[in-house]
Amino acid sequence: MIPQRLTRIISCLVGVSILLLLLACGQSNTSRWTASETQASDLAAEGKNAEAALIARDAVNLAEELFGPESPNLAASLNNLALILREEGDTRGAEQASLRALVVSEAAFPSDHAFAVTSRNNLIRLYEEQGRYSDLVPIYDQVLMNTVTADRASHPSAVAAAYKLAESYWRSGDRSSAEALYLSTIQIHSETQSATDLGLIDPLTALGTLYLESGNYQSAAASLLQARGIAEESFLFDDISATDLLQQLAALYVYLESPEDAEGFLLKARRIMEDDYGSDDPRLRSILEQTASLYLEMGRDDEAAQLQSTADALP
Repeated sequence: MIPQRLTRIISCLVGVSILLLLLACGQSNTSRWTASETQASDLAAEGKNAEAALIARDAVNLAEELFGPESPNLAASLNNLALILREEGDTRGAEQASLRALVVSEAAFPSDHAFAVTSRNNLIRLYEEQGRYSDLVPIYDQVLMNTVTADRASHPSAVAAAYKLAESYWRSGDRSSAEALYLSTIQIHSETQSATDLGLIDPLTALGTLYLESGNYQSAAASLLQARGIAEESFLFDDISATDLLQQLAALYVYLESPEDAEGFLLKARRIMEDDYGSDDPRLRSILEQTASLYLEMGRDDEAAQLQSTADALP
């Protein structure tokens, strides 16, 4: 008969052996999954996206098999797969992977967890590239909710999220919601920072542009001229960041029947763009086309044709 003390020792040793075996299996499983993830990322870095996508899909299946359908490993694999598929040009597959990653992340973690943030960022890039602004609205709405929960409503990150949500409303055709959110963003920023803070230039320019497109020229003038004043006071009126404002000011002054001033803004925008990016940058196209349109209205047809030809020749 085995002594009772020895029996207890043997039982303890067996228990420890089983625990070590389970830990070894866990390490082995994690190593297999990590190796697949690394291989997929390495192949993608080499531009071998088709091969990378195959390995990344295997990593997704492996993560679900080894760690479960709501594990952070699965969310990470899905996010990695989404990036690879996007680079491969499979936008539908990338969207499906990102949406599934978001569902998995939000089931296991708070909605502002890093895995959920990554999934949303992947979707934002996809939808912005495709101009799917109505699909961006609920995503930016959640981003704003997370930001306001984590910070104050006046925090720069909350203001930035509100600005992007307003832009999504506008581009999806909901101008009234966009206007209300732009106005709220501008008011909060003005009250908590200052009425001349640089962060106001973009929302003021966007709001002015929205008013221009709506035919509300008086409100457009108020917003755009306020943005101009801030840019000039901050010595940013000659900066590349001012080119959009300059183009909108040009559009405003056309409506105000001051084509010479409009021309001055466009020439300034063109000079800034060429100084920063060169004369063959495709971002010049909109400035050249807007100037050509202005010259046609001014009866300067030859100059308009020459500018349009230059715009058409851009890559």
